[in-house]
Amino acid sequence: MVAEGHRARADRLQGATGALATAAMAAMDAKLPWFGKLSAQDRSWIGLVAQSGISAFVEWFRDPGAHSSMPTRIFGSAPREFTRVISLHQTVDLVRTTIETIENTIGTLLPPADVPIVHEAIQRYAREVAFAAATVYAQAAEMRGAWDARLEALLVDSVIRGETDESVRSRASALGWTAAVGTTGSAEVAVVVGRAQTPGTGPGTPSTASTPSELHSADSPPVPAGANTPIPATTAPAPRAPGTAGAPRTSGNAGTARTSGSAGTARTSGSAGTADVPGGASAGGMGEPGGRAGGDGGLGSARVADTVRHAAREAGADALCAVQGDRLVVVLGGTSKPVEIVQKLAHLFGPGPIVVGPVVKDLTAAVTSARAAIAGLRAAPAWPDAPRPVQADELLPERSLSGDGHARRQLATEVYAPLTAGDGVLLGTVSACLDSGGSIEATARAMFIHANTVRYRLKRVTDLTGYNPLNPRDSFTLRVALTLGRLLNPEPGSPGL
Repeated sequence: MVAEGHRARADRLQGATGALATAAMAAMDAKLPWFGKLSAQDRSWIGLVAQSGISAFVEWFRDPGAHSSMPTRIFGSAPREFTRVISLHQTVDLVRTTIETIENTIGTLLPPADVPIVHEAIQRYAREVAFAAATVYAQAAEMRGAWDARLEALLVDSVIRGETDESVRSRASALGWTAAVGTTGSAEVAVVVGRAQTPGTGPGTPSTASTPSELHSADSPPVPAGANTPIPATTAPAPRAPGTAGAPRTSGNAGTARTSGSAGTARTSGSAGTADVPGGASAGGMGEPGGRAGGDGGLGSARVADTVRHAAREAGADALCAVQGDRLVVVLGGTSKPVEIVQKLAHLFGPGPIVVGPVVKDLTAAVTSARAAIAGLRAAPAWPDAPRPVQADELLPERSLSGDGHARRQLATEVYAPLTAGDGVLLGTVSACLDSGGSIEATARAMFIHANTVRYRLKRVTDLTGYNPLNPRDSFTLRVALTLGRLLNPEPGSPGL
């Protein structure tokens, strides 16, 4: 008898579905301001979903056990694009309005004895519908996230390959790249390359790639014998932004600028071989045995990309990120001081060096920065005491020795060529100084000039090139530059390359 009464109640509810759906649509139009702004097609889809939901409720009410999954299927009648037309918040408003309309209307459509029973069933069913709506939007978000990750990886790959055009900008914009938003309000871009995290490389975890050969990428040339021999720590020069002729180069890091008041002064920097890096990562000794590297426990590539983007945005820059094998590539935009940004992201990289490419004007020119950063990462093991992060231009001599033709030409044109201007007296003075082991007095005796004349000329060399011949690191760079300059621009009558 009870079963027959329930079936009769369900039949009466079935007969009222049309009136309930019509009342629900009228309530949406009256209570929801945004509903009337939708297109006719979108409103028809919403009406279909409402009708489907009410019909599904009747079937579930008739036999809850046989239709337990019905609430999760009511959104199946809407197309996938439905989640882009209205937001999750708006969907909740629709469900709430529909439920309220049914509760207020069933009293006029059903006998008084049926109303309390149906009202209780609606409350249970509404909870399941809410979970079903959340599931639909969660799945849509996951699909969009997976697609965004693939698009971001393709964009970063295009930047590295140099296959950039206007379409790259539009695709980057779809990922939230604003290009002209950042610490300087500019569209400048820099590419950063380092090792990606692997499981177990969290904060404070000893580096598993602690030697230069282990830090070398798989496609890099083999490290020469003896390259893994630990080198005593010396005062490491601070990272330096590319300079222009006539102005000494200065560091990209606050408080680590080079002093070049006289030829006899050396660069001032922080503690030997170290720099301040967030996350507890050691900046110096990128090839030190037992060195520590920043990380967060080996995050998955998708989570790393999300974390990097969020951290970069907090620091005032845009970011595109991709994990390519064991390499983490980050394209930073909207900042002219990428080193400062990367210092805040260093703990998200794996063990080993982090190389920052030069700043370029926009995303379409980022291949230049990417090329330098990747070449710097390949050559970084040759300078174990380099700061972390290190600028690619700080690694010009190592990049030249590892076969980077762009670095060789840069040293020849930006360092060697200015010294050959005029009568070439500066070139002769630098060469004599390097041959004399950096001794001003020995250089003066070898050139039969006064020591103050040597100091004056070396000061001019520093002003022209940004490199101080009396600084050990700079003297190494100058020696390589002079050698390359003579090879690429031989004297008349001498054999060239």
